[in-house]
Amino acid sequence: MAALSATILIALVLSTFTASQAAQRHHVVEIQGFKFVPAKLTVRQGDTVEWINRDIVPHTVTKKDKAWDTGKLKKGQSAGIVFSSPGIESYLCLYHPKMRGEITVLAK
Repeated sequence: MAALSATILIALVLSTFTASQAAQRHHVVEIQGFKFVPAKLTVRQGDTVEWINRDIVPHTVTKKDKAWDTGKLKKGQSAGIVFSSPGIESYLCLYHPKMRGEITVLAK
């Protein structure tokens, strides 16, 4: 009986761990042709967004109010940000301010 209880407990812990990991997703935005692709993305609290620079010139991904910034991303480099608060996060490239994007963060 103790072995069965331990097996059930382990299964419960593993399913909880898997469910919490599944709740947190990883999204990719590519920087190509001087655009963020996709330019608008909807995610949930706790999700990570990764930007990958596919252009030959460097870019940044910087929140409009400069609350967060990836720093300079050269071709092939990437950076990710975990979004923990719901709301709309507007961002741009500091080198090319016409490049703009938006992340809508939904509550869990």
